[in-house]
Amino acid sequence: MPRWLDAGTRALIIKATFYNGNLDNYVTGTFVFEVTRGGEVVASATWGTLKTTRIDFEKAPFAGVCEIVVYGFTIFNTCNQLYIFYATTRKTGSVLAYFKDIWNVIELIVLVVFFTAVSARVSLLLSLYPDPMIFETVFIDYYSISLQYAMSFNLESVCVLAIFAKMFKYAQLSPQTSLLWLVLTRSGLDIFFFIGMLLTLIFAFGMMAVQIMGPSLEDYNSIMNSILYLILIILGQFDLPAMIQASEMLGFTFFILYIMVMFFILMNIFLAILGEAYSVERELQQEELDRKPKTRAKRSWRTYLKLIWVLFKSKLKRRRQHRQQQKEKR
Repeated sequence: MPRWLDAGTRALIIKATFYNGNLDNYVTGTFVFEVTRGGEVVASATWGTLKTTRIDFEKAPFAGVCEIVVYGFTIFNTCNQLYIFYATTRKTGSVLAYFKDIWNVIELIVLVVFFTAVSARVSLLLSLYPDPMIFETVFIDYYSISLQYAMSFNLESVCVLAIFAKMFKYAQLSPQTSLLWLVLTRSGLDIFFFIGMLLTLIFAFGMMAVQIMGPSLEDYNSIMNSILYLILIILGQFDLPAMIQASEMLGFTFFILYIMVMFFILMNIFLAILGEAYSVERELQQEELDRKPKTRAKRSWRTYLKLIWVLFKSKLKRRRQHRQQQKEKR
């Protein structure tokens, strides 16, 4: 029997695949035992799931029908977008005219991400084995396949977010619901530069946190961890005693400086950008409403019935006159 662990072992990796016949899916697990230079064993585990059947009319007929309907609407929307692209380029003579419309770009993102996710799942069919293979003596590594399977659903989550972004397109039909989209479009350029400055300052404070608290706190031992925990500080989650313990001289000073710059200054600038855009759009909407001609108050249902009766009588009168004119001509 070979020895799995010896003095030269750096890591021990154990992979296992389990099949659940009731749920008809696979569960893959990868267990890693890393051996440090000091002799400490650090254990970690990653899991993945995989379902071999996507559309099952026997167990979930309603879900299968809904999925087929979604595919049908997607194909219809794809043909519609191709027609819009052809008509736009033919009318304007330029391909860029299609991409100038933000809603065309969103539609393109939805379709590209959706077909990429579907292609990732369809390509899995070539790598799958029959369910009885799970009970054979030969091990089949399903972990990489489960990663691809999970990636397809991650792409679909982006697709769902883009679809909900399309709600702003139909929200423009009403002045009340279109206000949010108008505010975002008016302040979009300012928000873009604001986000750039925000990311720059967070990265700078992250490097500063690594130098001050990295040697003592695990949360700030790398630039990515520092940025993550600095974002959590903005949201109100922080451990001030640990920061002071990590550096008695600069821990509290760093915290106060970070709160002053990121929360009291930048966050208020962000709110000011949105507030100014909201005020401008609200005034424009009010001016447009004032320019519209004022109509009378709402009529009662009896008034509408009388109006319909008058129109009906006038139409009958015209028909009689028309018939009388035809008789005179004869």
